[in-house]
Amino acid sequence: MVYNDERVEKNFQLKMWVCVSQEFDVTRLAKEITSSATGRSYGDLTMDQLQARLRRSLGGRKFLLVLDDVWNENLVKWVEFRGQEKQYPNLIDIGNEIVRKCGGVPLAVRTLGSLLYSSTEEKTWVSIRDNEIWKLQHQENDILPVLKLSYDHMPSYLKRCFAYCSLFPKNYVLYSFELIQFWMAYGLLESPDEDEELKENGLRFVKELWSRSFLQDIEDHGFFFSCKMHDLVHDLAISVAQSECSTVICQVNKFLSSCTS
Repeated sequence: MVYNDERVEKNFQLKMWVCVSQEFDVTRLAKEITSSATGRSYGDLTMDQLQARLRRSLGGRKFLLVLDDVWNENLVKWVEFRGQEKQYPNLIDIGNEIVRKCGGVPLAVRTLGSLLYSSTEEKTWVSIRDNEIWKLQHQENDILPVLKLSYDHMPSYLKRCFAYCSLFPKNYVLYSFELIQFWMAYGLLESPDEDEELKENGLRFVKELWSRSFLQDIEDHGFFFSCKMHDLVHDLAISVAQSECSTVICQVNKFLSSCTS
């Protein structure tokens, strides 16, 4: 009703309505937005070609874009969808230097990208680029220092929850309700907002770790999420949790043989 209201019609020269749905595909959305703007269908155009067509169609006009039925909260996909790099040309060169320092490792790029996404201040990007931790990388493809750099910039409440994840084995499927219950039991979910329930606070922490690429393979099951932790991220969790706990890896077969001998 709002979309079709005559007052909206008067205030916008162009209106577009696109259904996103659960399957978030950037190219498909770009095609549908461009089609909605031009009234034509586009088949095999690349992302660059679609963006060029869309820019020509908008032509500086005031427009209203409605994205309906949005489910996806994957920050990486939304960043790819928005594409704002031309607004901050001073950050492009700095970002390219940071990417080169990451050695082309996607996990390192994603975690630092998640860290820098919310900031457009050049000094923040420069501080990451020139951080002393880059000098600690001696082995090829050793990205733990890069991950540690992202960890160091997390708020303290999130650091504690992340470190707790070191208690789970590698490749363990984490369930949000299970993780939140453990965090609650250890008193890690204290909220500055007295009206916020602990479970809601815990779910926010899960999503925040995911947005920072410290959790991956998120699946929405309606009332809870399942996810995993990358092996290298798990190594980081063990590293930062050393002052809090010890992890004992037990070789069952050897233990049993020593008992029978």
